[in-house]
Amino acid sequence: MLLAAACSDNTTEPSTPSAITITSGAAIPGRVAGTATVTVSVAASNGKTLASQPVTFAVTTGGGSVLPASTSTDANGQATTVWTFGNTLG
Repeated sequence: MLLAAACSDNTTEPSTPSAITITSGAAIPGRVAGTATVTVSVAASNGKTLASQPVTFAVTTGGGSVLPASTSTDANGQATTVWTFGNTLG
């Protein structure tokens, strides 16, 4: 399982993140030690995507790693990482 989180220091709307959605890589059939590209979109409560938001990716179960583990959203409100799967099936 892969986890992504975002936050903002800005306290005015619509720049406060309220949702993270996986835009690609949600259903990844993979093999042990394989890789997949995962992209998330960060949006405010009004549904608009947010640029320049910090995002941290972490593998929470099943092992493996992500690179980069931390990045920022691009002009379209998206952040991407490459997930290398763990060495254990399941």
